[in-house]
Amino acid sequence: MEAKRRAITLLLVASIALCGYFAAEGADWMLLEKTDKAAFYYAKDKNSVPGRDVQNVWVRKVYLDSGQRDYAAGMAEIDCARRTYSKIQYKVYNKRGTIMQDKGLDANTLRLQIPRGSVIERLYDTVCADRF
Repeated sequence: MEAKRRAITLLLVASIALCGYFAAEGADWMLLEKTDKAAFYYAKDKNSVPGRDVQNVWVRKVYLDSGQRDYAAGMAEIDCARRTYSKIQYKVYNKRGTIMQDKGLDANTLRLQIPRGSVIERLYDTVCADRF
């Protein structure tokens, strides 16, 4: 019985992770900002409701250098009312598409203040624009 319960739990966790992956892959990516080192894209999570205080946003950072990394992708939770954010999920992929780093999901992620002049501030301005 315990083995069956573990198998069901593992299947559920894998399903949630895959749903997040496919939601991000099927997203309508919009260019947010481009620097000499990386290009930043975003896509609102299809479950986010415009006008709400908290918005979930898919973020993709494409590295423009010649290193081993190709891109990083994840979900950020932006609190428009409090001007804070947290990383909900974050993965770094190499040139072959293999995951090099996986931060996973963390319900206890710290909420951070959005720094002025940062890429995350630009994301905040973009996704929270319909609140103001």
